[in-house]
Amino acid sequence: MSYLNVLKRLKAADEVSAAEVKAILSMDHPSEGQVYPHLRGYLLSRFLLDDSVQTDDLKKLVSSSISKSLEISEGDLDVTDLSDRCISAPSVETKLALAMLKFEEALGIKVDVMERVSCVTVADYAGVVSRYL
Repeated sequence: MSYLNVLKRLKAADEVSAAEVKAILSMDHPSEGQVYPHLRGYLLSRFLLDDSVQTDDLKKLVSSSISKSLEISEGDLDVTDLSDRCISAPSVETKLALAMLKFEEALGIKVDVMERVSCVTVADYAGVVSRYL
């Protein structure tokens, strides 16, 4: 993929994620069910994934994104994790934490760290986020 195509893809992902945030912010006290599709869309766009990814597991979404970017299998990801391991966290956990923090910042909320780390699925996180809106 050429540099120009990468830039176009990243810009498109930014536009989609911004639209998902805007949709959530346009709702008055949205429920988990209202937040969920926009949160999922946000995460898929941030992770440069499409709707064909079927999992709702947050770490699996990130793992799919990283393995796709590195063009390796998800099974090889743990073995080849060459990150600097931010505070001893592997790339999957670091990328997930940063995406969640960016999402919360865009919404103007600050989720309790213990609630955030307890989320395993997109639905779990949508439920937590909806309580802060």
